[in-house]
Amino acid sequence: MSEQTREEKVMLYSDEVLDNIKKNVLSKEDFFIEYDKLLNSYTKLLKRYKKIVKLSDAFNNSLVNDNKEISQKARAKIMNNASDQRKLKEKMAISMLSDKKQIEYLSKSLESAISEIRILKEKTKVRFIEKNKL
Repeated sequence: MSEQTREEKVMLYSDEVLDNIKKNVLSKEDFFIEYDKLLNSYTKLLKRYKKIVKLSDAFNNSLVNDNKEISQKARAKIMNNASDQRKLKEKMAISMLSDKKQIEYLSKSLESAISEIRILKEKTKVRFIEKNKL
């Protein structure tokens, strides 16, 4: 036979007492004594049950608090990552804008350099032609 819990033992004992009462085996004094024993057993079981409920409530509350802390930390990390990404996008936009400005500046410089080269080629052609004419 497997080990019985305290609750199971009280239930079996109460069944026995109830059977004895039905058979009128117990006298009134015995009945009161047995009833008092049952009442004490049930009182102990009720106290034990309340302790278990308190323990499980405390455990659940600590679990909920832990989950709140974890979710708050996760939310903070996500918000930090989002703000970091926003800052990075802003920096990239600024750098892209400055890159565009630099490209425009360099292309204007290149165009002016090309036009100066053309002018210089023209001048050298003219000088070369003038030298050869003489």
